[in-house]
Amino acid sequence: PEIKVSVSPDLTGFLKEEFERVKSCMEVQDSGLVFEALRIELKPAIDCSQEYSFQICSVGIFIPPNTILLDVRLSEISTLREEFVHYFLYSVWGNGDDAHQNPLFDKCAPHT
Repeated sequence: PEIKVSVSPDLTGFLKEEFERVKSCMEVQDSGLVFEALRIELKPAIDCSQEYSFQICSVGIFIPPNTILLDVRLSEISTLREEFVHYFLYSVWGNGDDAHQNPLFDKCAPHT
C-alpha cells in the first residue's frame, strides 16, 4: 500500500520516525505493522460531525482499520503519537480504546 501523505519527504520521514518510536515504546513485535500500511491524510481542518459522525472532534483521528486524519494545524507531537497508539491497540488487540483508558497512552503519547 502507498503512503497517503502529499507533503515533503522530510515530513513523511518524520511521521515514520514517530510511528517507529511509538511502536517501540509499546513493544509491538508484529513485523506486519509497518508505516507503509497506514493511510495518513492531512486536512486543512477536520469537521468530524459533518464528515465522520464523531461526537468529539480533535486535530487527530484514527479510523479503523488503518486511516489517520491529521489537521495541518497539529501543534503537539503527543497528538500524533496518540493516533499511532490507537492504531497499534486496534491492530494488535482489536480495540483502539476511544476512551483512552489504556496506560500506553500515558507511557507512549504523554501530553506535556
